[in-house]
Amino acid sequence: MTAPDSQNFDLIRLAEISRQLGQNKAFVQGGGGNTSVKDSNGKMWIKASGVELANVQAQDGFVCVDYTSICQKLATCKNESEYTNLIVSSIQSNGKEIKPLRPSIETGFHALLGLSVLHSHSVIANLLTCSHEGATIYSNLLPEAIWVDYASPGLPVTHSVMHNIQPERSHEQAAIFLLQNHGIIVAAATPDAAWQAHEDANKKIRDHFNLDKIDLALPPMMLADKEHLLFPDQAVYLSSNDLRTSKAGHETQQAYNYLRCTMDSLGLHPHYLPPDEADFLLNMEAEKYRQKVTKA
Repeated sequence: MTAPDSQNFDLIRLAEISRQLGQNKAFVQGGGGNTSVKDSNGKMWIKASGVELANVQAQDGFVCVDYTSICQKLATCKNESEYTNLIVSSIQSNGKEIKPLRPSIETGFHALLGLSVLHSHSVIANLLTCSHEGATIYSNLLPEAIWVDYASPGLPVTHSVMHNIQPERSHEQAAIFLLQNHGIIVAAATPDAAWQAHEDANKKIRDHFNLDKIDLALPPMMLADKEHLLFPDQAVYLSSNDLRTSKAGHETQQAYNYLRCTMDSLGLHPHYLPPDEADFLLNMEAEKYRQKVTKA
C-alpha cells in the first residue's frame, strides 16, 4: 500500500530497516518477524502476513490498519476468531493494492506499543528466551527489558504484552520485551531508534556470552518432535515435507540447530514448548493462512 505524502511519516525508512533486519538470518528466518510504524492520524503500517522482511518494499508488503480501533477493542477479544475479525476489519484499503494482503498475526501488540516497532526471532535473544536460565540472566543483563512468559502467537501473546506494558512509559520512550520461546520486541519513537535499541540489546547478549560470530551453518541435527520445540515457527514450517524443504523451513531448522548447539556449549538448558502447543499452532486459522501464503 502506498504511503501518504508526509515528511513526518517514514514508511520508506522502515522498509529499509526491515530489509536490513530480514537479511540477517541471525535475526529473522523465513517469513518470521514483523515491523510497523504509526502516523498521527490513527493509522499503522505493518508488515503483511507471509511477506519476508528481507524483500519488503514501502509500496508493497505493508498493510495499513486503524490501530486506535484495535487498541480500543483488544481487551474485550475473547478468542482467536474475534481477534482475527478485529484485525481484518481494521484494514484501511485504498483499492489500489497489487494483491490483497493481510496484517501480521502479531498486529495486536504492534498497535499497543510505540510509534515504531521491530519484532525479530533473533537467535541471540532466543538464547535467553528459550533457556531455563534466561529469565535470571536477563534481569542483570537487560534490566530495562520486560520478560513476557510464553503465550501462543496472536491474541494470547498480545494480551500478555498488554498486561506487561508500563503505563507511565510514553510512545516516545524505547521499550524492550523478551518473549519467552519466541523472540524480542523493540518499540521506539522512530524506525532508526528502534533499530539501534534492537542492535544494542543483541550486542549486550553477544558480549555476555562472548559470541564473536553467529554461524547458522552448523552440522545438521535431528528434526525436533512435538516434545522438543523451542519456538512457534518450528511447528509451522516443519509440519509438512513441502514446508520443511522450503527456504523458510531450512532457515528455521538452522535457527533451531544454532540454539541447541550454542546452548550446549554455554551450559544452558533448553526450555521447550508444551507438547500440545504444536497442535494448537497448526490449527490456528491465522497460521493456516501464513502456510498458504508461504506455499504460494
